Amino acid sequence: MDSSPSDRLAAGDYFDVLLVDLGERDPRYAGILTPIQELHEEKVGVTKQFLDDAQIYHENYSVSEHYRAFFEMGFAQAGVGVPGEPLILDIGSGSGSNSIIPCLSLFPGCRIIGTDISPQLLALLNRYIRQERLGDRVVCVCTDAMQNFLRPNCFDVVTGSAILHHLMDPERALASAHRALKSGGTAIFFEPFEGFGVLGLAYRNIIDLGRDRFVLPPKTETVLKALVFDFETRKGTDKSAAHFRIMDDKWLFTHHYLERVSLKIGFRRLKIIPHRPPINDFRNATGNFLGHCGLKMADLPDWGWEIIDMYDAQFSPEMKADMPLEATIVLQK
Repeated sequence: MDSSPSDRLAAGDYFDVLLVDLGERDPRYAGILTPIQELHEEKVGVTKQFLDDAQIYHENYSVSEHYRAFFEMGFAQAGVGVPGEPLILDIGSGSGSNSIIPCLSLFPGCRIIGTDISPQLLALLNRYIRQERLGDRVVCVCTDAMQNFLRPNCFDVVTGSAILHHLMDPERALASAHRALKSGGTAIFFEPFEGFGVLGLAYRNIIDLGRDRFVLPPKTETVLKALVFDFETRKGTDKSAAHFRIMDDKWLFTHHYLERVSLKIGFRRLKIIPHRPPINDFRNATGNFLGHCGLKMADLPDWGWEIIDMYDAQFSPEMKADMPLEATIVLQK
């Protein structure tokens, strides 16, 4: 059985606006709350993958232990302490697999307000909450991360597992997180960076040689071209073009952007921690991309791997730390 209504975590205590239950309009979403201002708003910048195809997305991208390790590494390497029973705001919770479940494991006694723009994904999280009888510790709120309806100075920790790069304007989400945090509180995010642009140069080199001198399997060429296009599209900070409204992945971040934005918002400290060891970083990432696209390592010829290894060897570990592919972002208020 789930917790009784009187025992449930009261999300309304942490919002400046009235929350209403989506179950009043659709029983599939009973128990999921939403700010009344967002009840009829269009969901901008989010696609079918996170809405109608929520179950498929959950099955394909749920890697709780993977993100649990990132949480542990991030807090440890940033030298950040967390209260024994923290109140956590989770942004972009989705089904909870990659943020809420790791936090429940790492911080026994924590309480979590889980938020996401997708009621379909939150329905999966809400089902888990009921099955595990966690209603007194976790509650779901369907809200856009770029809104600012949270009460100030409430939360010990703000978390976000691969959420900022989906947003039209991550600065607004970071400003909302800063406002919601208590003084001395910590925000932690896991995001992709523009180091992928260097990998894109290697892929361009492989594509060109595959056209002019060597043989590159057609499926491999298609994948590499798609990756090059993706990296190219997501670089920079101007997201005003209409296509970003129909793209899920919008950003590759840079140190410069995060330093500028965190200073503007008022965070007193920023630390960026690369996820991968610098040795064979580009080779490992390429293998992951091929596997995700249904290809094998052998689908990239030996001469292609030689190019990847050349790029890997071109940069020092220090330089790779300055231009990571993916990293943990830790901000302290």
